[in-house]
Amino acid sequence: MPVPRAYRILTVYQPWADFLIPSPQTAAQLARNSQAAARNLPKDVENRGSGTRWRGLLLICAAKSRVDQTAMDWFQLDPRQFVRGAVVGVVTLNDVVDDSTSPWALTGHRHWLMTDPTRLTNPVPCSGFQGAPREPNPNVLREVLADLERQHRTGTTMNTLVAVAQQQSVRL
Repeated sequence: MPVPRAYRILTVYQPWADFLIPSPQTAAQLARNSQAAARNLPKDVENRGSGTRWRGLLLICAAKSRVDQTAMDWFQLDPRQFVRGAVVGVVTLNDVVDDSTSPWALTGHRHWLMTDPTRLTNPVPCSGFQGAPREPNPNVLREVLADLERQHRTGTTMNTLVAVAQQQSVRL
């Protein structure tokens, strides 16, 4: 049974974090170097070794300490161009399956199916760690909400984040 909808934070190595929630710079860099990958943005699957019962909003934190250098080399990307150690956006985790047909799905992995990518204008610094989604610091949520409000974002993602923040007495 899935955990009730709220929010969690997930740390992802670059460039995968930017592929889930592409910046204009990442999309342009990919278009120059890898036409196929650029056509398949945003990445709709996060490949993981295990699943999670979590379903709902995920704040995507770009890992600070490490990048996937193999992917950087494959896509001919410069790691210095990527945000690290910060929340770069929000996605919705809808399901975890073993048989996604997405071009991003890797055989032998669990496929975390992501939708509704929303990029933050100003990445929010945060400490992350690899592994299962976890609850972020309320200050991180506050800054993420402020960024989304500055963008005049509305809809399910924003409404859910605001409702959860209010339930947890996060002062907005």
